[in-house]
Amino acid sequence: MTSSPNAPTRISPTHTIAIYNHKGGVGKTTVSLNLSVCLAAAGYRCLLVDIDPQQSSTTVLSRTGASPNLVDVIRKQAVIEDALHETVVQNLWIIPSTRALTLLETGLDDRVRPNHGLKRYLTFSEDRFDFVVIDCPPAMGLLSLSALIAADSVLIPTTSGAFSIQGVQRTVETVNALRGGLSPGLVVNGILVSLFEGTRRDQQTLKDLGSQFSGLTYRNRIRFDPEILKAEVKRAPSTLFNRATHSTQDYIFLTAELLGRIHRQRRLPDADFSFDAVTQTITETLGKPEFTSVAVDPDADTTGIGNGKPGAGLDGEPDASDRKPAGSKRQLAMAAVIFLAGMLCGGSLATWLGPTALTLFQTAANVN
Repeated sequence: MTSSPNAPTRISPTHTIAIYNHKGGVGKTTVSLNLSVCLAAAGYRCLLVDIDPQQSSTTVLSRTGASPNLVDVIRKQAVIEDALHETVVQNLWIIPSTRALTLLETGLDDRVRPNHGLKRYLTFSEDRFDFVVIDCPPAMGLLSLSALIAADSVLIPTTSGAFSIQGVQRTVETVNALRGGLSPGLVVNGILVSLFEGTRRDQQTLKDLGSQFSGLTYRNRIRFDPEILKAEVKRAPSTLFNRATHSTQDYIFLTAELLGRIHRQRRLPDADFSFDAVTQTITETLGKPEFTSVAVDPDADTTGIGNGKPGAGLDGEPDASDRKPAGSKRQLAMAAVIFLAGMLCGGSLATWLGPTALTLFQTAANVN
């Protein structure tokens, strides 16, 4: 994919954002995916680095088992440039994850150490990308520590609830500890509340975060949206799966707010920053057919966005729902209704409806 001719001014140096929370289940991968898509839609060249052994981001934007990957680089079986994989989204690349990262995380493979390894590998990005987004695994381990050391800032997603708030507290404590040693320039870019429904507990969470972490909580929140859950099932970023839903608007606003924060930290050029201009650019780009090379239809049985094959599942084979046209299912249902009506009513009506039901059964069977 080539950079958009209307891309904004290059960011120098590349800004690396780690998406991390000590607690799992807070929407970390969903944020990583949709933030990356929106940054690309804003015209920036973006690299998503998936270091979560669960491979969720990889499943959506690349394919499981993609090679070379980060493990190949760490084992010196490939160079980092070879681990770059194009995605179906313009301006967006990915370094895919692999389950072998679990061996590195647990120390069973001693070729990774809690040092500046990942940061050293990502130095190549300074000439190629404006943003690097790192999708981190939950809990603090070698992989997450390497990601935080490599990052310029941390975005902390959270949901309502005491355990999620504890995860935010521990993450902020970790960032402060790294600032005092291994990563003196690391900052918390912001705390993002996701799955927000405006309940009393949600409002209390915002109040607690505001009192404990003044100025760090994002003004924009990601509201609960069933479309996000549908997008996960269809293996697509929700901002591409349904561009009209309110969560897509939330991610657009989040991206603009994040860029504004980086601008205030003087990480962007000194040109005037316009929140409205950024949101308009992202919104318009998401609606352009050429922005993604795979059409995403919320009503389709599957999107195939992860491997570039419309109608294909994760293993590249057509899903069962794709093998049977929807028309044949409707014909079978109609035939069953007609047959039952004839049986219940009996007599002449059964004689009249019977041949019709039989014809529909035969037609549906032939289609299948």
